[in-house]
Amino acid sequence: MLLTTEGTATKQITVSYGDSIHQTQMSTSTLNDVLETIQIDNNLADKIGLVRKTEDKDERSRLKLQLPYFNLRLFENNERKNDKLISTEFMIIDIDGLKERELILLN
Repeated sequence: MLLTTEGTATKQITVSYGDSIHQTQMSTSTLNDVLETIQIDNNLADKIGLVRKTEDKDERSRLKLQLPYFNLRLFENNERKNDKLISTEFMIIDIDGLKERELILLN
């Protein structure tokens, strides 16, 4: 099912995205466009599916590095470096790898 975001704030939120976490050069798009790509790109869905079904932690980490990514920050000249950060409107907390007890404490 395609998530409908028409008329919502996702069309107004600008995000930075890149093809590989190893590259610092990024592009900008809207959150809406990124969400639509995630939902309709079959090649991306296959890659995400492979990550999800991989049980070996090291292999899963390696596969994740091959995925495109986005974040809710804007950078000077679209260059992802701390000293080039222009702004961010949202906070993101990465909870991968936290144990159930740690998640409960966060709640």
